[in-house]
Amino acid sequence: MRVLFLTTHVEVGGIPAYTVTLAEQLARRGHHPVVCSRGGLLVERLTAAGIPHHPVALGVKSELHPLMAVAIGQVLAVIRRARPDVLHAQTRVAHAAAGVVGRLTGIPVVTTAHGFYDWHWGRRAFPFWGRRVIAVSPSVRQLLIERYGVPPAKVALIANGIAWTPWDPARLAEAVARFRQTSGIRGDGPVVGTVTRLAPAKGLPTLLQAFHQLRRQVPSARLLIVGDGPLKTELVRSAYALGEQEQIIFSGIAVETRVPLSMMDVFVLPSHHEAFGLAIVEAMAMGRPVVASRVGGIPTIVDDGVTGLLVPPNDPDALARALGQMLDDPERRRAMGSAGHARYEREFTMDRVAREVESVYEEVVQG
Repeated sequence: MRVLFLTTHVEVGGIPAYTVTLAEQLARRGHHPVVCSRGGLLVERLTAAGIPHHPVALGVKSELHPLMAVAIGQVLAVIRRARPDVLHAQTRVAHAAAGVVGRLTGIPVVTTAHGFYDWHWGRRAFPFWGRRVIAVSPSVRQLLIERYGVPPAKVALIANGIAWTPWDPARLAEAVARFRQTSGIRGDGPVVGTVTRLAPAKGLPTLLQAFHQLRRQVPSARLLIVGDGPLKTELVRSAYALGEQEQIIFSGIAVETRVPLSMMDVFVLPSHHEAFGLAIVEAMAMGRPVVASRVGGIPTIVDDGVTGLLVPPNDPDALARALGQMLDDPERRRAMGSAGHARYEREFTMDRVAREVESVYEEVVQG
């Protein structure tokens, strides 16, 4: 089957990782994926896998942006060459573009809803979900049905997943040593860490406050924050204001997240809202116990008390207590990490995602 993916960009992040990894997996299963986006760091992965990438003007933030007309024309040109059987759109802007292109060409469209979209004018003007819409978690499925009025039969619940393979221990050790040097990580104290976009929804000010409390209990603890985003300057200032600038490390974006994850004793994601939480699955695949907020799709990933601990959002006291419990009990951390890896293998592999998405494609193409 020939599949044309439409997405805003393929920089490092949750939706780009889903798009690129799913395209890779489908190619291994004998399909012929093509990706259209603004571009980004993950184009190299697509090229290495032999998957064509075509730059189009989808890197805008509104479905009503004038460049949308340009992007639609570019996608139509790609379609004339690639002749796809199905279009699969990943972001709000891509959903709108796919809706127009699908109507013009008659090619069936599948969309994936990765998050909690605001009900703004762009979405009202283009309430397009395709013949089938994939929800990445039960909370997203509920939102589609209750807020947007999508018929339940049109929504396919397919939880996200990742394609994870272990590295050679010697190679990983070498990569970790380089990461430590470039990030300025020193000492042998326990590491609490996160991999996330530095954005308001991720609850990082709460994490800094909780870490400041945690240090009274575990003075040698360090906090590793992997990622970038609009809150970085504010967060760095907060680290200095708390007197924790030596213990909180902002490493920037990591294309290969297995390296920083391997250094973490506990993975933490204190989001205020989260549709799924793909970074949690990555941490579980690496055998890391998780402390996260009980919001959105996170409780469908983290089995509270088994693979990690769930806490209320925006509660630094509860977060500090949970992190302290983890660091005080190495055996419990190891048990939760092992349980998390086993759950990843059962429920969150990209092979399982590809099979289920493949079934949706077959349904819309045949229908």
